[in-house]
Amino acid sequence: MSDFENKVALVTGTTGIALATARRLAQGGAAIVACGIDRAANAAMQESLAKAGADALVQTVDVSISDQVRDAVAAGVLKFGGIDIIVNSAAVHPYGTATTTDWETW
Repeated sequence: MSDFENKVALVTGTTGIALATARRLAQGGAAIVACGIDRAANAAMQESLAKAGADALVQTVDVSISDQVRDAVAAGVLKFGGIDIIVNSAAVHPYGTATTTDWETW
């Protein structure tokens, strides 16, 4: 499959849906820039993508800290030349609805 050939995908999160999405995008030819807060999960994703032959940059990032997100995006752009796809699938706790979640949590 080459659905995503020559594309760069930024995926937030490194487990569950994020991991499955990164694998599918990589299978389709995309380079992956991934960021997650769990160092062990990040290492497992990096290893999984490498074994599949994917070009990936997996970084430890707390997506609630904008400077860390900015730096992760900049590292991905530096390594791959840009970002074409964004998949925001990092988990955030506590849970709430669109109308009950305060701005800082959102």
